[in-house]
Amino acid sequence: MIGVGKAKQYANVLDKPLSRGRQEVADSLEKGTEHEDEYMISEKELLVNRFISVPKDMGAFNCGAFVAGIVKGVLDNAGFPAVVTAHFVPIEGQQRPRTTILIKFAEEVNYIVL
Repeated sequence: MIGVGKAKQYANVLDKPLSRGRQEVADSLEKGTEHEDEYMISEKELLVNRFISVPKDMGAFNCGAFVAGIVKGVLDNAGFPAVVTAHFVPIEGQQRPRTTILIKFAEEVNYIVL
């Protein structure tokens, strides 16, 4: 399985284009608790969701899917195939939900990378 340290290293590749110039890429990078092969990158206000207006007829479309595609491309090209999806997660007391990029690694990625 991939260690969190290695996942952070790959996340840092995306720092400048996706993080609004902050030092960290996202608000949090967490390892899934239910599945060993899942990681979550969470961001309170993902840049693409902040500056793109989604038409009302498209419902809860998450522009974070674009970022999920970028993350998938980086992982695939690094030899870590994965299914990467974007999800809105409501935050109590806030009008806007946060975006979580869910990374589920393929079965062949079953070794520890330090």
